[in-house]
Formats: sequence, C-alpha cells, structure tokens
Amino acid sequence: MCSLRFGQRAKLIKNKAVINKQLTVEECKRIIEELQTKLEFANARIEQLENFIRKNGLQVPSEDEVTKLIRERVEGNPDQEEDDVPLTEAERDQLAEEKQEANK
Repeated sequence: MCSLRFGQRAKLIKNKAVINKQLTVEECKRIIEELQTKLEFANARIEQLENFIRKNGLQVPSEDEVTKLIRERVEGNPDQEEDDVPLTEAERDQLAEEKQEANK
C-alpha cells in the first residue's frame, strides 16, 4: 500500500531542467555599469532626502544609528514594532516642545 502511494506522489512531481548560463566578459561589464548607474542615482536621492530633512529642522541619523537600526530589524528586536522607528535625540526634543505648545 505504501509503495502505491509513493508511486502516485512520484507521478505528480514535475521537474524543469535549467541550464546555468555563463556570462561573457562584455555582459558582466554591462551589468556592472548598470548597477553603478543605479547606485549613483540612489546616492543622489539619499543626498536630496538628507537635504530635505535638514531644511525641515530635523537631524539626519548617523551611519552608526542607521546600521544599528538595520541590524535590529534583521535580527528581529521583539520589543520593537514593525513601524516603530527610533527617533534621534533632536527629534524627541522637538516632539516634546510641540506637545508642550499644544497643551498650552
């Protein structure tokens, strides 16, 4: 009986052969150039966003703060909600001031 079930399951398995493609040097160079272009655009966008943050009176998080945040997200900090992004000290102070003004 077991071999009949095994046979039935084995019939249902569908395999697709995939050939590993070897890229040429020219293809690798083209991919590298595309990725470098994307990286340049991403860095320019980061710079724009950092300037926007500064213009609005907020502090841009340091690389250490961002690295720590990413590590916590990757490793899974159980105390932190998914959308709970830690604030910088300057942002906390600004929020506290805004709350005091709102309470007046």
